[in-house]
Amino acid sequence: MKLRYKCLVLDHDDTTVRSTPEIHYPQWLETLAALRPGTKMSLKEFMSYNFDIGFFRMCREVMNFTPEETAVQDKMWREYTSKRVARFYEGMPEIISDFKAAGGVLCVSTHSGAENIRRDYAAQFDIQPDMIFGYDLGEDKIKPSPYALNEIMRIYGFRPEEMLMVDDMKPGFDMAGSVGVPFACAGWSHIVEHIKEYMKNFCDFYLESTDELRGLLFEDAERK
Repeated sequence: MKLRYKCLVLDHDDTTVRSTPEIHYPQWLETLAALRPGTKMSLKEFMSYNFDIGFFRMCREVMNFTPEETAVQDKMWREYTSKRVARFYEGMPEIISDFKAAGGVLCVSTHSGAENIRRDYAAQFDIQPDMIFGYDLGEDKIKPSPYALNEIMRIYGFRPEEMLMVDDMKPGFDMAGSVGVPFACAGWSHIVEHIKEYMKNFCDFYLESTDELRGLLFEDAERK
């Protein structure tokens, strides 16, 4: 297979795996029960906050977590996610395997921890990302900071147009746009209409299915 891009930079949650509805949102409800008893938040509201202002600002500005409560939230999240493996979206394992087999460089830029990424990949197949940029780096180096993309270009010598960023949310879009890397939106996970409309209007590519991602990555693949 011939690649259109030398480097694929994948988000993880709700792009590669079904983690928000199955893992992160249920855990968030446990956090609310512990730190803000009686507070309700629907899955759509949770996803909207993550899109509009990001998780960290939601914790600080909407929930008004103190530093001590933030530490509790982080501990609860780490304990919960360490025991649960997210399911890959249909078609993603094959796309990842084929991309690597064709000589592509696979990187992950995520708001999850690097250990969770390695575990999820190990549960699915033998392939591991070439680089992972995760929560562990600190808020100043994760999306929307361009740190991950700049590091990949520095280490591998790629030009921005030789890379493709795939993400379902605005922080990834903002990161890619800040350094001129083409951006494809993983629209197959969207359930919130204003998120879907925003990404359709502004992204380089809006993909409704993983089949469309395959068509974008491989020159001999049929675009659906």
